Amino acid sequence: MLDHPQNSVYVVGCTASATGKEDFCQTLSAARASAVVELLKNFGVPAEQMKAVGMGSRAPWHVPDLDASGHQIEEYAKQNRCVVILDTLDPEYGEVVASYF
Repeated sequence: MLDHPQNSVYVVGCTASATGKEDFCQTLSAARASAVVELLKNFGVPAEQMKAVGMGSRAPWHVPDLDASGHQIEEYAKQNRCVVILDTLDPEYGEVVASYF
């Protein structure tokens, strides 16, 4: 990012599924994304090159992590607790993420 100031990224927070707690997941995922943006700013990445967004458990790369009874399968749920950094011009996911703004 420092070598390419013309580039910008989405910093996308994600969560595991939590039936009935979608608002909580949205807030948590946004907080995850914001924390990574703050960390990158501490390393000198300009804030204007990053846009934090929380997608909760609605990210297109979300791994199904609930069993038939609606209980989390930890093996899969932990894969969804993440932050993904995407180029804003990414042809596959850029439009999906941009729709959250």
